[in-house]
Amino acid sequence: MMTYYDPKWMAYTGFAASICCAFTMPLFGFCLSKYIIAIGAQKSTEAEIAAFKSEADHWTLIFFFFTLAIGSCTYVQRLSFGIGGDNLSYTLRIKLFGAILRKHIGWFDSKDHAPGILTNILIEDISKVNGLTTESLAIMIEAGLGLGAACFLCFFFSAKVAIVVTLISPFMALGGVGMSKLGVNSAEVDTAYKAANAMLSDLVLNYKTVITFGEKNVETLLFRYSELLIIPHKAGVKRAHISGLFFGYSQAIRFIFVGVVFYVAAVFLNADPTLDSNEVYTGCYMVFVGAIGAGVALSFMPSMSAAKQSAKKVFGIIEEQSVIDPR
Repeated sequence: MMTYYDPKWMAYTGFAASICCAFTMPLFGFCLSKYIIAIGAQKSTEAEIAAFKSEADHWTLIFFFFTLAIGSCTYVQRLSFGIGGDNLSYTLRIKLFGAILRKHIGWFDSKDHAPGILTNILIEDISKVNGLTTESLAIMIEAGLGLGAACFLCFFFSAKVAIVVTLISPFMALGGVGMSKLGVNSAEVDTAYKAANAMLSDLVLNYKTVITFGEKNVETLLFRYSELLIIPHKAGVKRAHISGLFFGYSQAIRFIFVGVVFYVAAVFLNADPTLDSNEVYTGCYMVFVGAIGAGVALSFMPSMSAAKQSAKKVFGIIEEQSVIDPR
């Protein structure tokens, strides 16, 4: 796959930017907690008011630089993967079209190589292949590393909360993993779409002949075409329910996770008055922002199962040796 990815430094740049994005979110949570602590501090005397202004200015400035860092890393990440993905699609389309033109004439007699099917592969499947590049790996690493860094840094502020957070953190990733692996009756759907596309391309290419069949025969052909779309339709409805469940879970689990973290922190503070509440809640805010960042990153995860199916079609044609050399 990466053989066709050009320039490769774009992939490495996007990968590095993803790692930077992973670390900026927990650190942003640290700054947020310090800012909230500064706002909540007592401000009854002149000295306390002056200290508050100084502290607020200090963390506001840090907030500003963190905002620039997050924006820059995200921009570089999306730019690198966007350009690299478009270049990959461009290269693969040329390679695929060249491979199709060099097939012997008997190759096109197969139903799997009907004009409609080949056109669909050129247009849609190539775009899905990007899901198997470093973009998917970078997103997984960004989400995992961001949440992992938040849990690790939490140990420096409250080991008890950090242990609980580490134990429940895998639940954060289940929604994104489920979405990326989702595939419902993919083989049956692919077969049905191939048959429908083959029939459609034949009807369009032989339009004048089809019209001469008469209205009754045309209605019969339309009925047969609609029957071929029943399996993909049912699979699409089923997929919509399952993907909706995973997406709803991935959205809800972020806030459930944060709620559990803050509840556990309150329980520990109530059980042990010697704990520093500022330290405990600093760790909580780091986990809070890290969890939100991981959830947002996983929402950009492309479907791995769809990408694998598309790659199999695309590279199957490109790498297939023609029995007869037409040249």
